[in-house]
Amino acid sequence: QVLSFQSRQDDQDSEDKWLTDRIKVLPNVKLPNYEAEKKFAVEGVWDEKPMGIHVPSSSDVLLRDVWDDPERRKQILEYCPEIKMIVAMKLERERCQEDKVDEQAEAAKQAEIAKQAEAEKLKEAEQRVEEEKKKEMIEEEKQEKESEDSKQAE
Repeated sequence: QVLSFQSRQDDQDSEDKWLTDRIKVLPNVKLPNYEAEKKFAVEGVWDEKPMGIHVPSSSDVLLRDVWDDPERRKQILEYCPEIKMIVAMKLERERCQEDKVDEQAEAAKQAEIAKQAEAEKLKEAEQRVEEEKKKEMIEEEKQEKESEDSKQAE
């Protein structure tokens, strides 16, 4: 009904607040109580099977009661995989300690792999230098022998 006679402008309240404020004043409207609301969309209070997950765009932090538990976070991401598009940057900033440990272990593993690859490249480069030196020595010996042979022939 609201959208049939009004539209939200970009510089107005967030879409959920804007719509709720207008729905409240419609005649014969019955809005849900807090217990029903929390089952509709989880934001700061956890419910096992919400209709959705609400992540306020104006919020700089994800609410700890919902997001600090790694198992709960995994459950949220499985239940509502689309949320990854919305909260990716927030999750990067606010990882749980377990994630940070996993990330540090992965970074250490990648650093070790890079170190091994670099050592392998260095070893290959040293081998090429040695091969070049051997070729140069063989070439010098060959030239010296040719020089000696030509002196003996004279």
